[in-house]
Amino acid sequence: MKKRRGRGEGSIIERPNGTWYAQISHTDAKGNRTRITVTAKTKSQVQKKLRERQTAIEKQGLAVTSEMTCEAFFAYWLRDVVAPSRSPSTFVAYDTKFRIWVLPILGRIPLSSVGPDEINTILRGVTDSGKSSGTRHLVRALLSSALTHAVERGLIASNPVGKTASVNLLHNRSITVYTEEQAVKFVEECKKHRLGILWETAIQTGLRIGELLALKRSDVNLKDGVIHVRRTQCLGVKQEILVRAPKTTAGVRAVAIGAILIESLKSHAAATAGIETEWFFSDQQGKMLTREAEPKAILKKIRKAVGVAGITPHALRHTHATLLLMAGINVKVVSERLGHSKVAITLGTYQHFLPSMQQGAALVMDGVFR
Repeated sequence: MKKRRGRGEGSIIERPNGTWYAQISHTDAKGNRTRITVTAKTKSQVQKKLRERQTAIEKQGLAVTSEMTCEAFFAYWLRDVVAPSRSPSTFVAYDTKFRIWVLPILGRIPLSSVGPDEINTILRGVTDSGKSSGTRHLVRALLSSALTHAVERGLIASNPVGKTASVNLLHNRSITVYTEEQAVKFVEECKKHRLGILWETAIQTGLRIGELLALKRSDVNLKDGVIHVRRTQCLGVKQEILVRAPKTTAGVRAVAIGAILIESLKSHAAATAGIETEWFFSDQQGKMLTREAEPKAILKKIRKAVGVAGITPHALRHTHATLLLMAGINVKVVSERLGHSKVAITLGTYQHFLPSMQQGAALVMDGVFR
């Protein structure tokens, strides 16, 4: 009598002589399909052997087929394609996007059945939830990347994402930043709080919060007025704190700082000189700070005093960039300070601020030909 187990668990069969055997299909990383057979005297022994073989297969890599569910395929793509090539924080961000937006729609659907209609349903859900065009763009891009891999593996004939509308980010991007007057008030408020210097440094350098928290004392050269960015703090797959090199070579950089910030940093260095720690910004025991603890609470107080909603740690980075651009600083210099790998990234992010600089260019021309 033949008794089948669940999908992906193989077939367990009882022979006429009373012995048992089981079979399971496996597709390796190169797309080669094989059938594995185990035998034993009893059903329980076969089940045990089968589980052992399945465990061994899982350690080698997921058996990827076109008939597997999208949930299984995306789990494979995140684990075996994204995780080895991207940072842990990027993996977590991708995984979160899939769990929130993709799996509720595609999770149980076979990979081979996904079409443009299903993709559009996901993208409409992102839009209807009130999320930004940036979120919609990212979800679409992640789906496109995963399904392109499926095409390359020969699991599907074409990528259905290509038949859906792309997102024009340049006309939909919205960034909340401080004005010059508000930025000045923000720095004044920073001086009233312990570790307010962390946020003062953020708005005056444009460093990411992860880069600030990973600064060592040896990275801050107050004599020459330079901060060296050599590493960043990020979250691992299990939400653990990691310190690693920046994602790109452009992220490793030297950022010049002005006299006002130098004096503030000198005061902080003097006040914390008695703490045994390698970190420039640390808690009172010398341990590395995390963004979710004291720094976040301090920023909330400072932000409330300034009175502008929507200012996040990353918005301070945006504020730094926009203040420089509005002051006429060359976009390449701004890009280098931010650690962007390409000037095009800076141009794309701050495109909507550039038209307001056109009048200044016109005035320069008037001065030349007057």
